[in-house]
Amino acid sequence: MCRIHTYQEQDGAEKIINPKAEEKNMEDWQKRVIEERNELRAKLEKLSDFVGDRDSLYKLPNKDIELLGRQHESMTEYISILNERIGRFTG
Repeated sequence: MCRIHTYQEQDGAEKIINPKAEEKNMEDWQKRVIEERNELRAKLEKLSDFVGDRDSLYKLPNKDIELLGRQHESMTEYISILNERIGRFTG
């Protein structure tokens, strides 16, 4: 199965990277950055699903709800940073 790699431009547009063509010319560390971003994106999707389930969320103490919100914001920012890095080396 071929994974599609994307990154988000600063203007918000998402660029699709052809993984077969790009990965042949990538350094190992560049491949790891893409993999890290993809793994983080999957985790963020799961967190977003949980936070979006208001019935489950509101069973938690307020402090935990606050911490989950901060975690979501931090993960989103981290993905944004990784996307910028990917954009720099995929041109």
